Amino acid sequence: MSRRPENDYFSIGFRHFLEAIRTYQAVTEVDFPRNYFLSRISPREKISDWFRRIVDDQLEGEVKPCVVEQNMGVFCRVIYKGDLITYANIQVIIADDDLENFYFDPKIKCNYLRLDCDPNRLGEIFTHPLPHIHISESGSPRFGTDIFKSGNIVLDFFDFIYRNFYPNLWIEWAYRAYQEGKRRRADNSPDIFKPIAHAFKTNQLGILTTRYSQGLREIRNSCRSLKDSLFTKSINHQDASIILY
Repeated sequence: MSRRPENDYFSIGFRHFLEAIRTYQAVTEVDFPRNYFLSRISPREKISDWFRRIVDDQLEGEVKPCVVEQNMGVFCRVIYKGDLITYANIQVIIADDDLENFYFDPKIKCNYLRLDCDPNRLGEIFTHPLPHIHISESGSPRFGTDIFKSGNIVLDFFDFIYRNFYPNLWIEWAYRAYQEGKRRRADNSPDIFKPIAHAFKTNQLGILTTRYSQGLREIRNSCRSLKDSLFTKSINHQDASIILY
């Protein structure tokens, strides 16, 4: 079990997920939920049908094992060699209603994101960055985005998800990270997180790029430090950066 304080995580559900995929074995593969066996969406399969198929065939009809947030389900396989992530497939469904209702009602809309990192499937030249994100069931496009600023692809992927789909949870988490950074630096200067958040909300780009430029760096660095302390497994970022277009 993690010794990190519970509020170091985006949410309680995310803490449980992260603890489930941690491993201290030298070479191993980890699946979430525990009884999940990697299953991709077939080209002609709807996301709702794929979700029900996984729940029925692998989770004995129970939605709860895959739930991270009330409306977010996660299915993943990660393979480790020591602290190195050698393979990752993380599929995330974010429904417009809770997942129990989504299971019974295919008309409920949802978002689908998949993180892929597979050195054995590089495709045509520059088409499969390590890692990349899918936003559709299968095939192109694949996005090798700048969200992966370190080799810590798992935390960077979920940081992206929480920032975009659960902004209130993310802002609370980032504020805690910022406060922890100030505490570590023994920084007694005024708290500038909330003024910065207000400047974003009121479209004050000039103030952000001048008055608050150092504060923005401190927030980013604090978030980076907390993410890397929560999860220490990473990909070979040097190899990944060499093949990135």
